[in-house]
Amino acid sequence: MDADPRHLADLPDRGGEVAQVDLAADELPERAFDFVHTRFVLLHIAQRDNILKQLARALAPGGLLMLEEGDVFGVLDEMPGAFGEIWRAFARSTEVAGANQRWARDLPVQLEALGLVGVEADAHIPMFRGGSPSARMWSLTWRQTHDKLVALGASPKVIATAQADLEDEQRWFCAPPTVRAWGRAPE
Repeated sequence: MDADPRHLADLPDRGGEVAQVDLAADELPERAFDFVHTRFVLLHIAQRDNILKQLARALAPGGLLMLEEGDVFGVLDEMPGAFGEIWRAFARSTEVAGANQRWARDLPVQLEALGLVGVEADAHIPMFRGGSPSARMWSLTWRQTHDKLVALGASPKVIATAQADLEDEQRWFCAPPTVRAWGRAPE
C-alpha cells in the first residue's frame, strides 16, 4: 500500500524533508533524521521489531522517534453488543494477517532497550457517537472485511446489527486505544 504524503507538500518550504520508504524492504540511513513518526503502521507489519530497531538507528543525535499504534489495551472485552463482537472478529482477522493488536503497550520498554532517552508514553481511548465520521469509518470497515469476518465465524446478521447500531446517533462507542510512545536518540 502506498502512503499518501500530500498533506506534507509544504514541508520542504518550511525547511523539512519528506522521505517515503518501504519499511519492510528498504534500509534507512543511520543517524539521518531529526524526527521519525509512525501512526498505525508497525502493528500491521510482521517485521515490526526489526523495523523499530531500524527507525531508532535512523535518528540523528537528539532526534525524536514518535510512535502511535493501536492496541486493544483494556477495552477489547469491554466493547458491548454487536459492535464489540464484530470488532473482536476484526481484530482476529488482522492478527491472522500478521498484525499484533497487543504490541504497542510494550513500546516504552522497547524504546528504552534501544537506547533512547527521555522515553514517555500515554494512551488515548477514543469515544464516538453513532452516525459520526468514526462510526461511518467502522461501518465501512465491516463492509470491506465482511467476507473475512464471516470466514472467522462472525454472523452476517450480527455484522448488519453492528452496522445499524453505528448509524444510531443516540449510541456511543469506544474504539481501541492509541498508544503513543516517544523518546530521543542520545546526543
